[in-house]
Amino acid sequence: MTLGSDIRVPLKHLDRFFVDGRWVAPSTGAMIDVIEPATEQLYYRVAEARASDVDRAVGAAATAFHDGPWPRMSHAERAGHLRALAEGLRRRVGDASEIWPRESGVLHAAAQASLGAIPKVYEYYAGLAETFDWTERAESAMGAFAQIVKEPPWAWSARSSRGTRR
Repeated sequence: MTLGSDIRVPLKHLDRFFVDGRWVAPSTGAMIDVIEPATEQLYYRVAEARASDVDRAVGAAATAFHDGPWPRMSHAERAGHLRALAEGLRRRVGDASEIWPRESGVLHAAAQASLGAIPKVYEYYAGLAETFDWTERAESAMGAFAQIVKEPPWAWSARSSRGTRR
């Protein structure tokens, strides 16, 4: 999106939401003005989500998480997706480092450092998924044994430790 002759916003689909794997129209045409703090000028407009839009997105995310392929994937498959996500985020660090300071006034160098660290978090957890010893054989004195399998309870975001359950 471009506003005026000198303002470039490296974002697409500012008038829609990404829900259930596709771009969808919001329930209303209401938009939110994002004002650049340094100039107090309009930077861009983005669709305003209403409660029904949020409910639709959260419902689709919960369905995808519980009924989609993720819960049935192996740890190695999940690690591959985490690495792909890290790479995608890494490719967008430049754009995000341009947007964040103009949205909030954060220093550009701070934005680059913070945003550049996020892909490393996903790569770290991908590495754990690939190398963690997920099973343990516990033997008793009488020759019987049990196998303990360590499974994560749910996926965690890079910045949050709260999970949502149905």
